[in-house]
Amino acid sequence: MLSLIAALLAAYAPPLVTHLHCSPSPLVLVDGNNLRGSTVFALSQQDLALSISRWAEAHALPCVVVMDHGEAQRAWPIGRYAALTLAGPGQSADDVLVRDTWWALKEGRDVAVFTADQGLTSRVRRQKSAGSVQVVPSLALACLLAPEKVGLPAARGGGGEKTAQRAEAAGRLGLWLDSAEGPTAELAAPILSDYLRWLLGAPVGPSDPAVPSPSMKRRLRRKRHMKPFFKPLPAAAGGAAGAAAAVAEAREEFESGTRSD
Repeated sequence: MLSLIAALLAAYAPPLVTHLHCSPSPLVLVDGNNLRGSTVFALSQQDLALSISRWAEAHALPCVVVMDHGEAQRAWPIGRYAALTLAGPGQSADDVLVRDTWWALKEGRDVAVFTADQGLTSRVRRQKSAGSVQVVPSLALACLLAPEKVGLPAARGGGGEKTAQRAEAAGRLGLWLDSAEGPTAELAAPILSDYLRWLLGAPVGPSDPAVPSPSMKRRLRRKRHMKPFFKPLPAAAGGAAGAAAAVAEAREEFESGTRSD
């Protein structure tokens, strides 16, 4: 079944890339470990970084892949059109993706987030009122990056990956990116250069932007157009007696209006 799904998604690849290019200013954000999970972690963190770099270069799509763990929040360019961010302690990759989506929207970018995480999907989609946000299943990108890793018996039998294993792998990934063996290139996408500079002072920790959801915005619009049921009482003169007279007058006006209806 997974092999069939992989074949169907591979056939979907050209329209997907064309769709991403329909935007004049796209930015692709990738939930790295979630994508690796779609291959049952048969794709290592280093392999994912190299695959993302090649794919982004081939299609000239600026792309940021975000991974959990690492000694500190930090990002590296991994190609002319790609960067990789380690979330560091104190926050998850989901927190980083939510924050980075908000930053990209404020920069006027149309954002596509590759993830199958329902919680992250919900958090990202809340920002639709600020700009264009799309969520695409991780499996779709996995089939483009490494179709041989999707749906294979070896991958399905690989089992899960423990948090400690991912943390250790993230440490090795950071050392590899710092070394001469890591991928290096001069960035061709200005948005990635802006992102790397911004990340140096970016906030750390879960902090979803206070953006009203589309349904909340509709409720607020309806509320603004509702007329008050009672007219506000004018300031009463004459103390308590004047206030009682104002209340009686308002009640009589309301009851006469009800009878006329």
